[in-house]
Amino acid sequence: MTDTRWRSTKKNDEKARRAFFDKILATSLDKSVTLDELPAFTDKRLRSMGIAVRYRRTVKKASALMREYVLLEVGRARVTPFVERRMSSWLHDELRARRAAETFADNEPVIRCVHALVTLFEKLEALERRADQDAAFTKAGEGVLTPPRLYVRHYEDAAHIVRAHNSGALPPLILNGKPASVRDLVNELVSTGDIAQAPTSAHLAVNLDATPARKRMIADAHAELQNFYWGARVPLDDACADLRQFIDDHVNR
Repeated sequence: MTDTRWRSTKKNDEKARRAFFDKILATSLDKSVTLDELPAFTDKRLRSMGIAVRYRRTVKKASALMREYVLLEVGRARVTPFVERRMSSWLHDELRARRAAETFADNEPVIRCVHALVTLFEKLEALERRADQDAAFTKAGEGVLTPPRLYVRHYEDAAHIVRAHNSGALPPLILNGKPASVRDLVNELVSTGDIAQAPTSAHLAVNLDATPARKRMIADAHAELQNFYWGARVPLDDACADLRQFIDDHVNR
């Protein structure tokens, strides 16, 4: 399906997208796996759909923060600029550690992953959108319209991308076959409608101290995620500071 049809509001194109999603939902899988549409995650114009992949339960009790299904957000998404990465696993890593990998067939696919900086700006836009919604929800922006646990991870994810960029760990950024700057990427994302506007370091999303009550709710959600992490975490204040500095250095300049 063309990009134009994904964005179109014409009824025939909506029907085409509905047929696309219905085909996915009807996919034949193992009997212990089911696919269900999640209306709460489905765009009203059917430009994207939330699909729950449900497996047989293997534990008696799980954290209330953990969904009992795998959420697939299916639809049109930007896939450039990309980086090719080989998909590995703990098993493959163990075989290599034992110097036994060569005795097995090479079944690690090479896939195209969108560049991490694209993901960064998508997450920044999501955080700004939540902050704007909360500000509109209450006069002083001190309440929350959407539970922070649904988006608080974006702070830490975005901060890790920024730190990887600052350390030189990210692959080079290439746009239209040429080396590009972060600002070049932002300009293109805005021009193609992938983000509504460039992020700003003055936004409430990365200045949580401006709304203390809202910050406390976000901080509580950040703390509740502790059991989902194995390594050292990025404190919320540090994440916001990193994001503000990155925006000032590479976007607002």
